[in-house]
Amino acid sequence: MRAKDFLAVSTSTQIYDNDKVVLSRCRRIIEYDDIYLKADAGSVIIEIWGTGLVINECGEEGIEVSGRIKNVEFTEGGRLFENQKNGKN
Repeated sequence: MRAKDFLAVSTSTQIYDNDKVVLSRCRRIIEYDDIYLKADAGSVIIEIWGTGLVINECGEEGIEVSGRIKNVEFTEGGRLFENQKNGKN
């Protein structure tokens, strides 16, 4: 396990009405188009459904997605989670 994975295991998600979602410490975007975004947040996978989705900011601190947000789902099982479960570093 890298030091970065160990130190930044938690993520936060901020939802502003139904038009903006901010994901802090997002590790990578797995899939993205104007109606769907799937992101690896370390220990969870975050999926966002909506219309007109746009990534406004994307960097080490996280991502900001805007558009008409219809659904946000959290599923256990990001890359960090899988590595810990399998005992890999």
